[in-house]
Amino acid sequence: MPLEKSANMEEAIVRLYEDESLTEDVSDAPARTLLSWGEEQIKAAQDPANVRRLVKTMARLVRDRRRLSPEEARQRLEKTAGAAWSAKEQAALESLWAEQTGLTEADWAARLGQVVGRRLDPGEKGPPENPGPAWGSAEKGASRPAAGGQSTRWKRPPRRWSHRP
Repeated sequence: MPLEKSANMEEAIVRLYEDESLTEDVSDAPARTLLSWGEEQIKAAQDPANVRRLVKTMARLVRDRRRLSPEEARQRLEKTAGAAWSAKEQAALESLWAEQTGLTEADWAARLGQVVGRRLDPGEKGPPENPGPAWGSAEKGASRPAAGGQSTRWKRPPRRWSHRP
């Protein structure tokens, strides 16, 4: 990867973590999950401005998930992403809403990230059979996938966290 592209990517990731307004609507655990998701999307060459808008929208969906319907969530995501969702993608949102009562906010945010991430990466076919613990999960020893499919312990972002308890 050329130095300039790498430097721009790192700068975009730092800006993502420093902007408190993106995740001000949620507590620390889902905020870390959403920021980590955003970092992965930027590293996957997604437009950083679009990722930031999606992180903000997703944080609001996490906050409002108990009073929103899947249809309302889809409308918010379509407005942010600027494209209509397919019936399959809508079904994935409905499934996510159906399982929300048994999930922590951070786990639910991670699942929302999986649904939206599949939307951004059309090459991925359906959900993984057993995704394991969600990123940012409260489970001791939870890990996130690293490059090459290997798992590593949770790593802190490039700068200190902006969300404090």
